[in-house]
Amino acid sequence: MKHPKLNKFSNVLKSSYLSDNTITNPNLIFSNIFIKRLIINLKLDDFSYNQIQRTFNQNFDLTVNKQFIADTLREAGIRARHLNGIYDAMVKPRIKILEIDEIFQGRSNVFIGTADKRSRYLLQFKPLKNRQILELIDILTPLLEHLDCPEVIVTDGLQAYKTVIHEVFDSVPHLFCHVHALRVIFKDQESYNSGAKRALNKIATPKNQLSINRKTLYNKRRKLKRYQFNLSCLIHERDNYYREHGITPHSRKIEWTPKLLFFKEKLSYYRTMIRYFKRSIETKKTKISKLKKRIMSLSLEYRLKQQMSLQAGRLVGRFKRLLSCKNESFNAKRKNFEVILGKTSHPLARKIKKFMKNNNALFSTKTPELQKIIKYTEHNTNIIEGIFGECRPILNKTRYLKNTDVSSAFLEIWRLKHNLSRPFTGIHNHACPLERCNIHPRFKTYLDALYPMNEAKVGEFKTVDIKWQKCDVLGKMTIYPNFHNLNRNPPKLKN
Repeated sequence: MKHPKLNKFSNVLKSSYLSDNTITNPNLIFSNIFIKRLIINLKLDDFSYNQIQRTFNQNFDLTVNKQFIADTLREAGIRARHLNGIYDAMVKPRIKILEIDEIFQGRSNVFIGTADKRSRYLLQFKPLKNRQILELIDILTPLLEHLDCPEVIVTDGLQAYKTVIHEVFDSVPHLFCHVHALRVIFKDQESYNSGAKRALNKIATPKNQLSINRKTLYNKRRKLKRYQFNLSCLIHERDNYYREHGITPHSRKIEWTPKLLFFKEKLSYYRTMIRYFKRSIETKKTKISKLKKRIMSLSLEYRLKQQMSLQAGRLVGRFKRLLSCKNESFNAKRKNFEVILGKTSHPLARKIKKFMKNNNALFSTKTPELQKIIKYTEHNTNIIEGIFGECRPILNKTRYLKNTDVSSAFLEIWRLKHNLSRPFTGIHNHACPLERCNIHPRFKTYLDALYPMNEAKVGEFKTVDIKWQKCDVLGKMTIYPNFHNLNRNPPKLKN
């Protein structure tokens, strides 16, 4: 299929809004199921409504109006929401570490995401009106259904989470993402590093000027010596000429021959150039002296800023090692670090001390029990941020929809796609997030879950009965959702 974005010379056909038939073609050979699957797939591949219409018109000679595309998204959103609810009920009891973060898209759109850290299963992906405490509580409270208390909840540095996590999840330990914390501290450290770099760059210009002026002074001195030598040679030649012709120097009765006029002109020129170069050399000496003083003052400023930068780096390094230290040595290292922060007069020390005091959630996992559950490499929100990176191109297209029913359906479909899709690379490319929770869907793709190709008609998505089937496969329990309305049976497991 030719990508419509690459077909720059094709005519864009206007949408035809038909009252009877939504899709028109005299030789219709495609079923509505196939067309709806294709619409969903194109929309999740970052196609706009106009690009979807153009694709159907150019490749299949079909005319699809925008209302049908929106209705398809709404219908698929209802099905996706139903499936997501079923899978969420299965996954929630298995969650140990929960990640919560936000993504900003556009000027006013904020989306909140919640994911399981171990399996990358996306539990929640919704728009936020604001990041106030009441709004966050309303968004996170529905997560409590079917959710056994997780061991740890990891969030970004938003201060509202201090109250929200305590209100919603009660006594669950709240961990402040160490990457966000280091980002705040590194930002302050970077100001001292950039200050030292600017001070160093300030020295470069006068040093370059000093080098140029020294070369110029050297060349001027050489020229001055050459003119002085030429002047002495010419005076000696003129005196010899006076002796040969018996001319008394400084006599008023001298007859000015061409040779004497030549001597007079040359002597005047050499004396003028010598005076000029002497004045120029004195000016250069004064300028070089000023440049040396300026370089000395700038070097002193650079040494002070370099010392501030190095000291800031040592403080940040100690803070980073404190975050990554083991539980056995944490208390001793924290006391030692607090003593160092109290003695030093560096401005960054006061900021780090205040930051540690206001964010006790940084060290909430420094207990023997939690240290066995969550590793130091997991003290971050990298999983949910990676998921945000995957969906950012799609949010670019839907940033104007805001909180409409189509955008909500679109987010539900995308969540289902993420949870049922295997990654292309990595050590877990053999399993989708749902499979990593030991829950194996019967569908190869999310499109098979939304619109199975063996459906005769597109009807209402009926209530799904859950069938629990225990299988001795690698000592794990496998759970299958049994969809009776689709006339499918769970897959047979190989021995």
